[in-house]
Amino acid sequence: MTEQHQNLSYSILSMMIDEYFQTLTTFPPHQFQHQTIAKILKRQDILLRAPTGSGKTETAKIVTTSSGWQLWE
Repeated sequence: MTEQHQNLSYSILSMMIDEYFQTLTTFPPHQFQHQTIAKILKRQDILLRAPTGSGKTETAKIVTTSSGWQLWE
């Protein structure tokens, strides 16, 4: 895969994450949520550490809902 193709793939994934997250939560994802979701969808291991009330649960819910997995696969 060329670098240009990877950048295009990431841009599409990025737009899909933003749209899907906002559809489910009514607000756009924070940068850490966006990065976390992208890594999980790419099947990369990640440890999410953030302050209380910052949105960790929403991040986990989005990638574990059955409708979310159908969107990405």
